[in-house]
Amino acid sequence: MSEILNRKNFIYIFKHLISVLIFVLGIEVLKYLFNVFEPESNRVKDEFISNFIFSFFGVIVLSPIIEEMVFRLPLKKNGLYLISVFFSLIFLISSSYLFVKIILSLFVGNTIFHQSYSKSVLVYWILVGLSIFAFVSIHFENFDSNDFKNLDFINISILFLPHLFLAVILTKIRLQTCFTNAVVFHSLYNLIILSLALLFNF
Repeated sequence: MSEILNRKNFIYIFKHLISVLIFVLGIEVLKYLFNVFEPESNRVKDEFISNFIFSFFGVIVLSPIIEEMVFRLPLKKNGLYLISVFFSLIFLISSSYLFVKIILSLFVGNTIFHQSYSKSVLVYWILVGLSIFAFVSIHFENFDSNDFKNLDFINISILFLPHLFLAVILTKIRLQTCFTNAVVFHSLYNLIILSLALLFNF
């Protein structure tokens, strides 16, 4: 715990947080320049408006913990990887997108194979890549499928680039330091993004 609270670790997290926020700000500029706007039916926003207190707790506490357990916990060999498999299967079953189900299926299979049998470097890096793309893919669930019909590939890519960059940074933090740092970083990021969204009325 002392390693997590020390000054060097704080600077490490702060430095990466600033880089992600600058990237997100850059994407917002791109969205403005290319007239890319988020679809109207954002389920996260709708739920947040209807139940502020529970949603705030979910975004700041529950979501970072669960998503880090699912996508970053199994990136290092440990006996808790079954937690990742369990929640991944919940995401898989509840997903309304076929491509999300496919990516999560591959991620679950690779997680079990890597944790239980494989010592292959290739299998490991495939797992890392799948964890990043699985993380990005589940955020498609925030929107209704009809909303994407009016967006081309470039617009959708710009819309989800912040999730991709966030996933890469969270993966880097997990691999270079520890699981707790990834959760703390994720929670701080969500808090800042949520605060900015509230400040500018979404």
